[in-house]
This record gives sequence, C-alpha cells and structure tokens, in this order.
Amino acid sequence: MQMKSFTLVFLLLSTAYAHMPAFPGDTSAAAPYLITEVTTKSWGIYGTLSDKIVWLAMDGVKNEEMTVSLQRSSSPASYYDVAIWGPGMAAVNCTPGWYGWAHGIAGVYATHDTSELPAAVQEAIGTSEALVLHGDATEDPEYEPFGVNIYYPLGGCKDRFPASERYHMALVHDFNKTVHYSLGVGMVESFTLEELTTISYVMVRTFVWGGRSMISIFSILFFATALAYAIQLYSVSRRGYNQLNQRSLSSLATQLAWLGAAGLVGSAAVWLSQLIWCYTKVADLGNKIWIAILVHISLPLLFAGLILGLFDPQSLDQTTKRWFCLGTIAAGALMLFTAWQAYIVFPSFIVLGALINLF
Repeated sequence: MQMKSFTLVFLLLSTAYAHMPAFPGDTSAAAPYLITEVTTKSWGIYGTLSDKIVWLAMDGVKNEEMTVSLQRSSSPASYYDVAIWGPGMAAVNCTPGWYGWAHGIAGVYATHDTSELPAAVQEAIGTSEALVLHGDATEDPEYEPFGVNIYYPLGGCKDRFPASERYHMALVHDFNKTVHYSLGVGMVESFTLEELTTISYVMVRTFVWGGRSMISIFSILFFATALAYAIQLYSVSRRGYNQLNQRSLSSLATQLAWLGAAGLVGSAAVWLSQLIWCYTKVADLGNKIWIAILVHISLPLLFAGLILGLFDPQSLDQTTKRWFCLGTIAAGALMLFTAWQAYIVFPSFIVLGALINLF
C-alpha cells in the first residue's frame, strides 16, 4: 500500500511538537520564501538575522487554524519581531498566552500598530491589514524531543485565517545584534516519504543552528561508525570466519551490510551526543528524553546489533538465507525513514548488501 506520509503515533502521545525543518536562502520583499501547506503541515523555519530582513509568505485557508510561534537558540540572547500582513489580518486576535508549546506564556504581545517596523517593511505592507508579533518574552528554555534541541520561546499567535489568500511575513530585529531564529508555522505533524529519507541533512543543520559544531558532529559519526565496523571485522576474524579474505560478490555484499549497520551505530552516537549537549543547556529535560533514547538511539542500535551479530548469509541454507535477507532488507528500509543521522547512505548499504545476497 502506498503512503504519502507517515504519522508518528508515539510522538503524538507526547507533548512534543514535530516541525519539518527548512532553511530559507536569500529573500526579498519581491521574492519571499514561500511556506507551503501551513494548515496541514508543521514547519520550523530556521536561520540567522544579522543585517537583513527575512521575508516569508504563506497561503492561508479561510477559517483554518493559523499558528505562528517565535523561538531563538541559546546563543546569542537576542530577540526579534514578526510582521504578518494580508486580507482580514486586522481582525486576528491571538489566543492569550499561546506560543506553541505545552504550557502558556506570560509575555506574548501582539499589536496591529506597525509604526515601529523598519521603513522597508512598512512600505511592503502599504495599505494592507497587518499584525505584529513581538518576540521579547523571557520564558525558560524548552527541550524539543523530536529534534533533540533547546529553544527559547519568545512569543506566538494562534487564531483562524480570515481569508483564503497569501499572507506575507517579515522577520525584523535590532541590526546591531545577531539572533538565530526558529519560526514555527503550522501544528500538524506530517511528513512525506521524501522528507523522511532526506531529513538527516536538514536535521544536522538544526544542531549547528543550536550551537553545535558541524566538524564535531561528523567526527562522532565517522569514529563511531569506524569503531563499530572495526570491532565487527575483528570479532568475525577471531571466530575463524573464512569469508573475509574472499572477494566474491556475496562476501563483499555481506561486509557492505555490516558497514551499513555500523553507520546506524554512528547515527545513534550523534543523537546521544546531541542529547548530552541539551543536558549542558537545561539540567532537567523531563520524561521526554525517552523519545530520543528509544527512537533515535535504541532503535538503530537494536537493528545494528541484530545485523552485526546475525547477518551471515553464507552460513545459511537457501531457504533460511532468503527469509533472513528479506528481513534485513525490511530493517534497512525502515532505517531509511527513522535513522536520521545515517544520511540515507548507511541504510542503503544494508538494503543493497542483503539484496545481493538474496539472489
């Protein structure tokens, strides 16, 4: 059965809000970054405000929910505002205290007064109706278990779209400062198959956005993968495994599957390092840490252990080998969508290695 999107049931049982990360490139008033499907999808728009305004747009659907939440990273401690304009925006009155997380916030402030906005934004708004969300709240940081990161809530708005029209947004701040922003748009957790398989590449950018080093992240991935693979080769050689020195296609395919499984260990190591990093920012992460422990760390380690410990098609009879390879292919396919620091590559190694041994 074909499925256009996956619903992560275990996440819905928690208080987590899962956003699909996106990083706009250069924007302008004439060419804003368009956020699509905002009433049926949840987006996290990430970037850095330094010396330019960030221009965005979204297509509203009349009477459908409109949600916009403002967050920043842990460093530097700066703030920003969001202007939203379009038909009927003067009638929008944000839900008191709402800012996109599990509890209310005391400092949410929204106004229809645009006089404090930069001249370029006022010019873009023109005679349109507008709403300005001031992101200057000083709430405690929030731990987000889906992406395993720390966010500082600044404000937000929840209401209904007044019309089925395109609404424009501008992110503005004090140009003498820099702020790493995260703008949550929409609240419906939905991911396409393509997004799930490529999310590794945008997820790691959210780690860097939060304050991690890209070099440190990929160093952990590389060394954990290399260590797991080296231990596997040493272990099988100690058991007198006679396929290592062969150059048959099936032997090379088996080692390719092992390398893929080692990559799952690397993925789990990256997530563990990210969880530890979050602990350095917020001492008490609560029970939501179990989402990262079970989904991002334990599940890849479980499949890695099974493949490294059991995958040896050359030692099996034809019938057992066939079923074992099919199970390994299924495991690798699952990891394509759930091992979010394996970068498609390592789960593909598992699938390819098992597929070659199947025939």
